[in-house]
Amino acid sequence: VVTGSGTDNTAVLEGFTITAGQDEGADPQGVGAGMLNVSGSPTLQNLRFIGNEANTLGGGMFNNTSSSPILTNVSFIANSSNNDGGGMANRQISNPTLINVRFIGNTASDNGGAINNIGSRPQLINAVFSQNTAVNSGGAIYNSSSDAELINVSFSQNTATVNGGGIFNFSSNPIISNSVFYENTVNGNVNSIANSSFFGGAPNVSYSYFDDASLSSGTVDGGNNLLGQANPFFNAANDDLRLLVFSTAIDAGNNVTNTEATDLAGNPRKFDDGAVSDTGNGTAPIIDMGAFERQTNSTTVLYVKSDAAT
Repeated sequence: VVTGSGTDNTAVLEGFTITAGQDEGADPQGVGAGMLNVSGSPTLQNLRFIGNEANTLGGGMFNNTSSSPILTNVSFIANSSNNDGGGMANRQISNPTLINVRFIGNTASDNGGAINNIGSRPQLINAVFSQNTAVNSGGAIYNSSSDAELINVSFSQNTATVNGGGIFNFSSNPIISNSVFYENTVNGNVNSIANSSFFGGAPNVSYSYFDDASLSSGTVDGGNNLLGQANPFFNAANDDLRLLVFSTAIDAGNNVTNTEATDLAGNPRKFDDGAVSDTGNGTAPIIDMGAFERQTNSTTVLYVKSDAAT
């Protein structure tokens, strides 16, 4: 639908929806059905990529050959690829910056239901990955020779068939902080992060929340991770990943890693929930884990059953 090839970040796209793009050609065609960037790095703001389908790579967007667009307030919803990267694929030192983004319900017939990275290093801040699917590995993200940086990212109900319900790393060492992983599965079993046993993968994870009982083999524990957590108290089934009262992810992040003034909803970061102990790093107020910052103090909710007769 759109090409940003040959542009720099002074080229701006803002405020519309890119939808129903189809690129059914054979490789090297069949890429970037919604948007194609080759040696292009435009600025994208307040956009939605919905229902685009690529035959090979990047149903929503394909970035190739040092393409590093800047995306702010952008959503990728129900895009698909018959190969890799249902929402986005990045190749050949393409390092996009994604701030306040959503990847919901994207699918890949091979690797990386939402994003597939090979030889690229995107940075994601304040992002949600919910209900994305890869038939092979990396339900949300697949990294190959890609040291992506993920800050305050929420992963929920992403699925894969082979490895890495949330993230799969092949010869990759991403940095992950202040993030939440909940109900990401492989064949119904919780599997937030998986690393290749043959070609390595040593992500450094810190100040993050997992329903896994332990970090995956090869993962570097950067400290202050919450493991085996029962529920982060959000409504995952409806893609609502805002933290609810008394979540252990509240005031539990690392202030140093995220310098954005607002969260994914546009609310101020580092609200101090006075009813929750500060377990994170820095001077109060302490940042929450995940894409959203709780904006009110946690309180106990009382439910009163009334007598219909009175």
